[in-house]
Amino acid sequence: MRVDVFQFFATIGEEMNLTAAARSMGMSVSAVSRRLTQLENRLGVQLIKRTSRQMLLTSEGLRYFEGARRIVHEADVLHADISNSVDSERGTLVVFGTLGFGRTHLSELVADFHTLYPNIEIHLELSGDPFDLENTHFDMLVGVGAAKDSQLTYRRLLTNRRVLCASPDYVNRRGYPRSVSELPDHDCIILNEHEPDFTLWKFELDGVVTPVRVRGPLRCNDGDTVTKWAVLGHGIAMRSIWNVRPFLESGQLVPVLPGVPTIRSDVYLAFPNNEYFPLRARRFTEFLQQEIPKRVKSAADFVDYTD
Repeated sequence: MRVDVFQFFATIGEEMNLTAAARSMGMSVSAVSRRLTQLENRLGVQLIKRTSRQMLLTSEGLRYFEGARRIVHEADVLHADISNSVDSERGTLVVFGTLGFGRTHLSELVADFHTLYPNIEIHLELSGDPFDLENTHFDMLVGVGAAKDSQLTYRRLLTNRRVLCASPDYVNRRGYPRSVSELPDHDCIILNEHEPDFTLWKFELDGVVTPVRVRGPLRCNDGDTVTKWAVLGHGIAMRSIWNVRPFLESGQLVPVLPGVPTIRSDVYLAFPNNEYFPLRARRFTEFLQQEIPKRVKSAADFVDYTD
């Protein structure tokens, strides 16, 4: 039974007059009578006793009327609740994010956002590959170097490049490479994440993407571990500025080949393509667009190139 069937009988039960019910529903009296007969035939019971003077609900008709009215009311409440949630600062947001950026920045931003909007509940899911979207439900996704998916709408939150860095102890022992061609002669710490070939580091030399194959004794699929190894002096790492900025500021890491741009790896916000974008999602989007640039300043503070 569709809800409109219950709405139809609830209207008849409330009016208890076919003419009044027809007028209320914008139908002819004959159409209302015909539809009522079809409903009774379908149920196999008589719902209303009709005489020349009045209409009376049978016992089955009374049960059906009370149930129909309850269903219609619940449907109205549900529709209103869903409709209002689109334009209210309440409800639930399911947010996916990458492990590294999620731990370093997104987790704190979510907590700060909840302080501003305590009626919005946020479920944060961090993953090594949040763009593996098969059989997953989410409202928003924050990813680094996002691969474009036609099912998603993207907004750039941060223009980001990676930087080469090493500890002062390492460069004192091994010296600085003078060009990217010397990188294969150094201990490079490899991050096994996302890229099809982890040992190819890519640079933009004179506007041309130039891959350089590097090598080294240490590799890991966790970015924070790679950064820690670099701080401990085990080699040169290629890391995003949002990850290593505190270590560069403290002097625990120093830039390597600062004048050579790496490939951009921007931070994106993505959400499914649909016509509904609830107010809670808009508020979170505005918050991230405002706060992320404050937390992560430009890599140009530490290197010689600018975007």
